[in-house]
Amino acid sequence: MNAMSQWLKFTRAGARKMKGKFFLTVSIIWLLITVTWAWGEVELKLVDPTTSQSSIQVSKGQSFDISLVIDTHGASVNGYQIFLTFDSSIFEVQDKGPGTPGIQPFESSGFLGSQPVINRLVDNHMDYSEISLSPKSGSGEVARFTLKALASSGSAQITFDFDSSSHRETGVSVVDNGVIAPQVTNLSITIGGGGDGGGSTPEQLVKISGDNQSGTVGKALQNPFVVQVLDAEGNPVSDVQVRFDVLSGGGNIGGSSYKVVSTDSSGKAQVILTLGPTSGSLNNSVRASLPDYPDVPPVTFYASAQSSPSQLTLSIVDPNTGEPTARVRVGEPFSLQIRVDTAGEGVSEVKLYLTYDRRYLTVQDQFPTLPGVQPFQKGAFLGGFVNTNVLQDDNHLVYIERRAGGTRSGSGVIATMSFTALKPTSETHVSFEMDSSSGRVTTVKNPSGSLSFTTFDATVIVSAKAEKLVIVSGNGQKVPVGESFPKPLVVAARDLSGNPAANVSIR
Repeated sequence: MNAMSQWLKFTRAGARKMKGKFFLTVSIIWLLITVTWAWGEVELKLVDPTTSQSSIQVSKGQSFDISLVIDTHGASVNGYQIFLTFDSSIFEVQDKGPGTPGIQPFESSGFLGSQPVINRLVDNHMDYSEISLSPKSGSGEVARFTLKALASSGSAQITFDFDSSSHRETGVSVVDNGVIAPQVTNLSITIGGGGDGGGSTPEQLVKISGDNQSGTVGKALQNPFVVQVLDAEGNPVSDVQVRFDVLSGGGNIGGSSYKVVSTDSSGKAQVILTLGPTSGSLNNSVRASLPDYPDVPPVTFYASAQSSPSQLTLSIVDPNTGEPTARVRVGEPFSLQIRVDTAGEGVSEVKLYLTYDRRYLTVQDQFPTLPGVQPFQKGAFLGGFVNTNVLQDDNHLVYIERRAGGTRSGSGVIATMSFTALKPTSETHVSFEMDSSSGRVTTVKNPSGSLSFTTFDATVIVSAKAEKLVIVSGNGQKVPVGESFPKPLVVAARDLSGNPAANVSIR
């Protein structure tokens, strides 16, 4: 009856924090489970989420995630209580709790579809439990936690506890079989090692080459942006992830707004930027950073974009910035404009075919009193008659405008669209279509025929709506009056589901 006594211990401790009706319901559900204690086929593992291996190699100062996964092997599970032990002199646990007292080390991954009942850190022990009214079978991630390596070298394990004397017995509640002790796999962690350049702790990120280049709008730069990761002695560090983010200019790295590259044996990583659609001096920028080593300062590269002679362009841009990247939040409406630069050509007609991902965006009707959905608001540039303005098949947009006579040259807005973001994503796109098989081909014409042109699609980055602040680290420090805290005070903005909320000003 160790599992039952442990649960009752939790209920007595938790009752001081949790409201009566909810906790009483939770306790009754657990008490209704027939408790037995026997070895079963259910498996619990601690693994590296990037490799799914039960071992991981890190460096001093590195923050890294650990995934707690389950495989029920066909059994139906409706609860688990998990007790882990680690060496607190080697690792520091990162707080994932919503600013509540104490440290909450785990972030639920939703395997049971319920909320944690216990989520706490006590000295060098981490405790986590969930129960659910809806049993679940299969395999998946139960929760995730983050550690920071404090030591320079060595090895250690994160282990499951089965200590009956301290009532720390990891167990899984299986329907019709009660609480069983699962088969478990502990996680082995090596700090340092890994060959030439491995085992050193990154202390510097430096620019090697590629800064302050010039190129043609919409074209890739001649040379890559190259950085090098060094340790405190100036030695190169290999196998470190470097993240390159496009900050301004509307360019892309391999078609994306960011790219993560591992350093080679010389500690170097590189990417090539494709410039955005707008000309200007040093108007394109890319930041390089070390996501696993947030204390290492990032570096920023700049490049200038020069106009391409006689190249007509169509761009989908954020009207507030003029760039083809829009940063929005869930639930908030936003607009995108279709702009043209004729590069001296005369234009008499445009046929625009666009598509978007309806998982992340929904288009707004510009004229809700008229039949159907009309997604476009006519712009002032062409000055013609709108022949077609429709939404087709839920995620295809069509806009056709023709002048009655003559042509128009220069630059301006052809049309404007409005969307609402549905859920967070690192990036989604609103794109011109050039699909000849379906006849959905964007064209630009003058009285002599079709014109050649370059298109720039829009990248939309959707962040969660900030609804709460979470203490990440730095809480509870003590220093003499007038001295600075040794560690920074770190918080994270999140929505109610725990998704990170980007671009939030925190005072």
